[in-house]
Amino acid sequence: MPDDHIEMEVAYTDAVIEQAATSFVRHFFETTAATLLVSAVVALAAVGGVAYLNLRDVTAAASRLDDLQEILGKQQRAEDMRSVVHADVLASLRGEQGVAADVRARADEGKKHLDDVVALSSGVLPSGARTAAIRADRDFAAYADAAEQLVQTENPARTRARLRLFLDRSSALQTELGTFSVELRTRQQAARDRAAQLERNARIEETAVATGAILVIGILGTMIFSSVRRATRERLEAQIGAERMSTRRELENRLHDALEMARSAEETYAVVGHALRTLPGGAAELLIADNSKAHLERAVEHPPENGPGCAVGSPDQCPAVRRGRTLTFASSDSINACPQLRGRPDGPLSAVCAPVMFMGQAFGVLHISGPDGVAPSEEQVETTKVVAGQTGARIGLLAAMAKTRLQAATDALTGLANRRTLEDCVHGLLASETSFALAIGDLDHFKEINDTHGHETGDRALRRFARVIEDTIRPDDLAARYGGDEFVIVLPNVTSEQALIVLTRIQSQLDVALRDERTPEFSTSFGFATSDDRRTLADLVHAADTALLDAKRRGRNCVVRFTEDLHADETRAAVEAA
Repeated sequence: MPDDHIEMEVAYTDAVIEQAATSFVRHFFETTAATLLVSAVVALAAVGGVAYLNLRDVTAAASRLDDLQEILGKQQRAEDMRSVVHADVLASLRGEQGVAADVRARADEGKKHLDDVVALSSGVLPSGARTAAIRADRDFAAYADAAEQLVQTENPARTRARLRLFLDRSSALQTELGTFSVELRTRQQAARDRAAQLERNARIEETAVATGAILVIGILGTMIFSSVRRATRERLEAQIGAERMSTRRELENRLHDALEMARSAEETYAVVGHALRTLPGGAAELLIADNSKAHLERAVEHPPENGPGCAVGSPDQCPAVRRGRTLTFASSDSINACPQLRGRPDGPLSAVCAPVMFMGQAFGVLHISGPDGVAPSEEQVETTKVVAGQTGARIGLLAAMAKTRLQAATDALTGLANRRTLEDCVHGLLASETSFALAIGDLDHFKEINDTHGHETGDRALRRFARVIEDTIRPDDLAARYGGDEFVIVLPNVTSEQALIVLTRIQSQLDVALRDERTPEFSTSFGFATSDDRRTLADLVHAADTALLDAKRRGRNCVVRFTEDLHADETRAAVEAA
């Protein structure tokens, strides 16, 4: 039985006890009022005695129900441990690491739960059921030993034999635990019926004894009864509200934990889809705005391929997104219903629509539909708001983190990669021994552009040059701003001739781009080297920079490849200067 089912059983048991106590309090006040009015000491004693006996019986029934609940919980945990051990053993046989060590510990945990079942069953279960519990406890110990021996066996022949023994014992134990679980549930239901019957009998007996007193107390008794009933109702309403609040808080915590493990929007949507499958409600869908913020796209649909089918196409078409608050509609035929609810293929329906928000801004909607004319319950509305709120918080946080990472990896002025990203890329190519060309280019006479037209024009020229580079190179190539007006282009898996063609094309595309721009015309020079020439980033940059200087000496607006002749010329010039 899943944990939520166990919790439901516990809640039901608590409700039975609470109802019995409330019944006792109500009748106690009724008989007390009768005694005060008519001094019917005998009637008071009779009512008190009957109430005491009834309370004793109801309390005993409730205690037995608690014991059965605890036994059932222990048995279920033992059954769960059997499943976990079974899965761990098979995972260990498949070669998965780190699971064999946990087999014995988990098996011992399951054995301990069955030990508790045997201990608790004394005086609660009949001898036949207790014998079944003892037998299951013994068989679990044998199952645990078989599991441990199997994961520790290295001989293939013995592994097969022990695997067959383990599977047989696992199947037999599963059947035995299942049979025992059915018997426990049967006895639990019988205990519930017994408690309910005792309560009914209590009402009948107490009513019969108190009839004479009720005839005397008249109006005063009615007033006291009404007061007690009102107090009981208020108490139950407060208890129900607290239970609903606890359930919502638990859902919120579980969903928060699951979403924290989601590393992307896709993983977030998968968590939301799972939540929608397990929560009460009708067909549902999650609509999220795209990057342009002008369209809503369907991110999650439940059931798959057959969700509510909301036709809203943009955020401004959705009333819940526009208003930034949750809206409910009992019927799509109502005059004040959302227009997007009308005309659905399956006919009229009800709906709850919760906006998906982050930092006070709505960027999506969670839409859940239901039967026409049946307004969404408070629980369904609150659950929808919880899921929408948690989803918005996670998607917004992931977007903010992605934006931060992008800003840390790019140059603020041009939007190209920054120097650190360039270094990481080149080091990765060198480590993987991927051949590539590295080019350094700058704007010819860039200082004159700044001095003549101002730094704003110079920045515009840098951005224009960056866009031309991005539009020309391949998706796998990398362009980075190296500093000032210097740009570095990395071209993986190209020859020197191909690199020359790419760099020349950039110069040509720049000429075309500047014809329709207000930016002053300018040219660029490139120097490049290949990974065959140098094997470190520093050497490659130095070689490409040497080729760039030669391009400047040749009159600019050209592309020069580094050669050893250039290196010799540079060395000779340095010696002569010294």
